[in-house]
Amino acid sequence: MVKRYNKLKIIQNSLQFNKLLFLFLIIFCVLAIRTEMIYGAVFDLSNPSYSKARDFKAVAQAYQNDKPYLKNGEPVFSYAVKYDTARDAAKASMAYCKRLIHKNLKNIKIEVIALGNIPVKNQGTLDQLIKKYQEYVEKFLKTEFTKTGERDLVTRLSTTLQKTGEYKKSEDLLIDLAMEGEILAQNALAYHWAELGKNLPMALSFVNNAVKNDPDFFSFHDTRALVLFRLGREKDALNASVRSVSLKPHHIALDHYGDILWETGNRAQAVKQWENAIANTKDIVFIYRVALKIKNGKTQDIIFE
Repeated sequence: MVKRYNKLKIIQNSLQFNKLLFLFLIIFCVLAIRTEMIYGAVFDLSNPSYSKARDFKAVAQAYQNDKPYLKNGEPVFSYAVKYDTARDAAKASMAYCKRLIHKNLKNIKIEVIALGNIPVKNQGTLDQLIKKYQEYVEKFLKTEFTKTGERDLVTRLSTTLQKTGEYKKSEDLLIDLAMEGEILAQNALAYHWAELGKNLPMALSFVNNAVKNDPDFFSFHDTRALVLFRLGREKDALNASVRSVSLKPHHIALDHYGDILWETGNRAQAVKQWENAIANTKDIVFIYRVALKIKNGKTQDIIFE
């Protein structure tokens, strides 16, 4: 009986060991996949899932003495997605790539090697490619909207146009939808008008309607705060910002909350909210920008930063 018990115990221990070994192998595989993604052997620009993605994206690579910089025997790449403009994606990909090196080395150069599925090589300057890719994505979004009728594509496109200074085009896209009562378009147009400091009573009317129809969406309250601030209603703007970040501590809403606090004289609390904003995102371009505000104070416009 004792021998049988010992035999069962050995088998049980063996099974537990095998489970641990299996778990270790899974963890090892996951880490290996993550490493491959970081160091870039998987950047296949012809991959359909990569080339057809709607997000702006960029790939950067590190060089040393004009040769690919290697880490653990692999060239160092980094990529950036989910940016409103191709220029921000390019900045982010270079910043992420620099972060991967983790040390100060001489003669290190970091370059964007692709935007979307378009390689930079033989495409002229990076500025020319950024313009070309921006136009490509704008055309893609328009085509997709024509095919699908998804109205969020319009607000997505309008945001892209706003960020590149195409304010009239952005407004033209949104105005009809906003007048029809489309709340996403109303919110986007209200934000756009708050940026420009124009049509503020109509902007407030639009965003109030958006809040009424979806009172728990943080972004609507964030836009409302900016419109109210532009109207000079600072106390109401602060209340709207508090409501926004209480619904969701989104980094952009926290950043705006900090801006309004700064402008209304509560500078210690402003810095605290900017620190919260940084803690709630991995967006390296955003982090660098807000870190400058923490260091130097807010020196630019509340929305155009």
